[in-house]
Amino acid sequence: MFKDLPLNALRAFEATARLGEIKLAAQELFVTPAAVSQQLKKLEQHLQLNLWERHANQIVLTAIGAQLYEVCHRSLFDLQAGIQTLRPEKRALSVCVQMPTTMASLWLIPRLGDFYRQYPDIDVHLLTSGEWRLPDSDLNIDVFLRCLPEQEAFDAQFGYEPLFAESMSVYASPHFYWQDAVNVIAIQSDDCVYQAMNWRVWLEKYAHLGVQVGQTRVFDTENDAIQAAIAGYGLVLASDALVSKTVEQGLLRPIFPQHSLVWHESYYAVYRLARQRHTAVATWLKWLQEQAYLQKT
Repeated sequence: MFKDLPLNALRAFEATARLGEIKLAAQELFVTPAAVSQQLKKLEQHLQLNLWERHANQIVLTAIGAQLYEVCHRSLFDLQAGIQTLRPEKRALSVCVQMPTTMASLWLIPRLGDFYRQYPDIDVHLLTSGEWRLPDSDLNIDVFLRCLPEQEAFDAQFGYEPLFAESMSVYASPHFYWQDAVNVIAIQSDDCVYQAMNWRVWLEKYAHLGVQVGQTRVFDTENDAIQAAIAGYGLVLASDALVSKTVEQGLLRPIFPQHSLVWHESYYAVYRLARQRHTAVATWLKWLQEQAYLQKT
């Protein structure tokens, strides 16, 4: 049944995506960086999919690569957890985190390697969802990352740690060049964020800039829209928080940095009060606050 699964390649892929570097993945797996690179190429050939965007000395997950990472990480985590139940005295510390898929692929995964480097004995079980609302039915989840209204009446069973505010600005590939009419990348979604912060609103608010739109290229998710901007398809109006690491990596650059749309919601780490003092949960919340502070500075 499982004879065609490239297990070594999947382990190399998961470690590289989680840690953010081939060198670090090689150290964790006790192999050479060349061996990891070979496994990554082998996996792409086996699946006939492009899992990585290769830029100079770094590699970044494509949208399909981010989806595979979520499946691969969850499967390996569950396998490890199942084995650990046979040896409860050696069970590792772990924290279960749920967040929207877009936030996971754009904000968390590029930073997750730092957490594993600082806290190698804590496992992070990452669950993703296409929804931004706060679920309360899964008691296995320790921490939720969400964008929530600042004045919302919060549930008493949860604690809330504010991380950073939400705003959107215009970004493009470093290779983008200006034309009389520029192509823009839009997100087609019923989400209230995209209904209130979109190209129509931005163009009306900053009409004095004289931006003329050529073609509009529409995508279903912010992740896909950002990947399209990286590929040079046009300007994208994207979350400043979610693309901060992408900008730091030199894959996008701000076009009108002083002309943003500000949303009335902020990003929060929402945790169950009953688990606040658990070592893994407390460590995770502390690390999130550190990452939020670094993003603001």
